[in-house]
Amino acid sequence: MKRIVYGLFAVMLAFAFAAPARAGDAVEEARILFTAGAQAYEAGRYADAVDAFRAAHALTPQRPTVLFSLAQAERRHFTVARDPAVLQAAITHFRGYLELVPEGGRRADVVAALGELESIAASLEQKNIEASASKARLLITTQTPGAVITIDGTERTTVPVIEAIAPGKHAVVVSAPGFVGETREIVAVEGAILPVEINLRERPSFLAVTAPRGASIQVDGRSQGEAPLVSPIELPSGAHVVTVAQRGHEPRTLRVMIERGGTNRLDVSLATTRQRRVSYGLVAGAGVAFVSGFALAVSAALQEDAAERLLSRTEQGHIDLGTLEAYESARTSRDVLRTGAIGSFAMSTVFGVAAIATYWFDNPTPPPAGSGETARVERFARVVPMPGGAWIGVGGRF
Repeated sequence: MKRIVYGLFAVMLAFAFAAPARAGDAVEEARILFTAGAQAYEAGRYADAVDAFRAAHALTPQRPTVLFSLAQAERRHFTVARDPAVLQAAITHFRGYLELVPEGGRRADVVAALGELESIAASLEQKNIEASASKARLLITTQTPGAVITIDGTERTTVPVIEAIAPGKHAVVVSAPGFVGETREIVAVEGAILPVEINLRERPSFLAVTAPRGASIQVDGRSQGEAPLVSPIELPSGAHVVTVAQRGHEPRTLRVMIERGGTNRLDVSLATTRQRRVSYGLVAGAGVAFVSGFALAVSAALQEDAAERLLSRTEQGHIDLGTLEAYESARTSRDVLRTGAIGSFAMSTVFGVAAIATYWFDNPTPPPAGSGETARVERFARVVPMPGGAWIGVGGRF
């Protein structure tokens, strides 16, 4: 039995994706009817499935897949309704399938089903099958998730909607959270089934990213500019990857889930890189070395001045051993301080060049999208464009 059920959905998929390129309006209506019939069958609504498959078969009578699905739906419907007319219809359509498919296909399953149904039919009292009174039936299907279908002001929450209605004009409204609703006026004809497919369009979604000034922002690999952004980014709902990077800061790659039909806010902060902190330390070291070199140079100049004053005494002939020793000491101190100053200035230069290099080349690569962190976004406003480019919104958190 499971094989037959699986086979039903397999042929449904084959029908949906293998329609000829030249298919016209009749084939398109048959496709909608077949899809609705499969949905009703899966939901256990076999009477509705029979109606949909029967209408699809009338439009495409030479498709064995449609005829098999109709017979299988009638077989299931009979087990619930116990209507001899439904039983006879299932037998007729299974036999019709055997005529269309002389070999291969689902013949083995059909023969087994016929044996079961004809055995039941033999035990039942045969009655004449009277044609049911003609009536208008409306079939509405949609692929929109969470859709609510309203017919003449009455809501239906199950899809597809297949029900009898009075002939004439009717108002059909399809709505769903996060989608733009649609209203149609349809005309039902007595004795006919009217297929209608309405798929809604998503409401626009936005992402407002807040990041440090000057940080570059990418969404799904596409550059969105630098922070602060002029306006929220319009995106389709669902999962997205946001990358925020700035020189001297650790870049971040975030996976966010965008809610449909509103503005979602994402606040991103960036930590300073270790290399940037090292560059600041090198700048400080260069400053200390420069100040030390300057102090040593001043001290060396003072010792030079003291040595020159002592030298002037020797030229005047007023020299003694103590003065000579003081002169030599001043010259020695001058040389040591001068050497220290030169070394300090050299160290300051090295530190300065290193600081510039570490600062300039501090531009880390963002992590790949697959290794990013998952971020929560706040849905805080529903953005509506206004004349003149203005925006209006209502705040809130969830």
